[in-house]
Amino acid sequence: MLGHEVHVVTCHFAKRYTTYMEKGVFVHRMPIANIPLLRFPQFTLKLGKCYKRVAKEVGGFDILHGNSLSSYSLTKSKNHTPHVVTIHHVVRRSKQLISSRKIRIGHLTGELNPLTSYIEKMTISSANRLIADSHATKKDLITFYGFDEDKIEVVHIGVSVQEYTFEASDVAELRGRFVKDSREKIVLYAPARVDEPRKDVETLLKALPYVIKECPVKCIIPGMGNLERFVKMTWELGITDSVLFLRYINEKMKKLLFSSCNVYVHAPILEGFPIAVLEAMASGKPIVATNVGGIPELVKDGENGFLVEKGDFRKLAEKLIYLLQHEEESQLIGEKNRKLIRESFNWRKTTEMTARIYGLLI
Repeated sequence: MLGHEVHVVTCHFAKRYTTYMEKGVFVHRMPIANIPLLRFPQFTLKLGKCYKRVAKEVGGFDILHGNSLSSYSLTKSKNHTPHVVTIHHVVRRSKQLISSRKIRIGHLTGELNPLTSYIEKMTISSANRLIADSHATKKDLITFYGFDEDKIEVVHIGVSVQEYTFEASDVAELRGRFVKDSREKIVLYAPARVDEPRKDVETLLKALPYVIKECPVKCIIPGMGNLERFVKMTWELGITDSVLFLRYINEKMKKLLFSSCNVYVHAPILEGFPIAVLEAMASGKPIVATNVGGIPELVKDGENGFLVEKGDFRKLAEKLIYLLQHEEESQLIGEKNRKLIRESFNWRKTTEMTARIYGLLI
């Protein structure tokens, strides 16, 4: 951590508060109940109290760094400590793009709740500096909230290529669990929450019948959430045997999935700077993604992948088919992506840029 003492406050589904050290970082986990509709409210309400507890234990902090909406309760706890907030995408942009017909009761506990725009505004207003994960997010912060441009820094997330490098035998073993025919290709989309409206899994499902006509494909979609309507959609489209939904998977399996796929697709209608795309690129995979948010800062159309307009499932299918049928070109694109991550989007660079911002405030 460049010689700095770092404390992370987070939560876990347990009854007791715990503290331990992991990779040189002090981790403080506060207990919350595993009740889906109450997870985020619990975390937000308890965070301020937990921060005060940790600050008292260690004698205070030089910098308080919060993460988007979840740091709202810190706005009244920071005292005179300089406050940095990282924003991954702007909630008001989400609400502008997502139609009411896609919103379900479960979503109202998250960013689509009517109160979240207010919470976002208060959180942003309390910060001494904002870190935007992309230039697109920075632009939205200025557009929607009029935040001072000079107080917004763009810091791209990094990943480690080494963590996405596996033995060929490990990759082959995992592929063998999902693909029985050696000719069958794997398309992966990892939206974290499958039913989150802005991830738009529907567009990928609509594209798959066109892809399957041209290439034998298994589409793997790991992620939590209510899958009922997506499973029903695969039946209606006649693609049930070609789609596999995975719920919880551990970190190693997730990384192996990135290494095992032939093409990674990322098709949201709104995105900041998607770590899943970074992970796929670190795994040496070609990308097909929607031309939204910070994605074009990573994927250059026709160079290291393809960009399509949001909701355009026919174009999405066309680009997937091209990459699946041109294996040699896909492999070259994948190697280019791995090199790009190694040189420009690594954790060392992210850490140094963040530390520089801290230095401006201390």
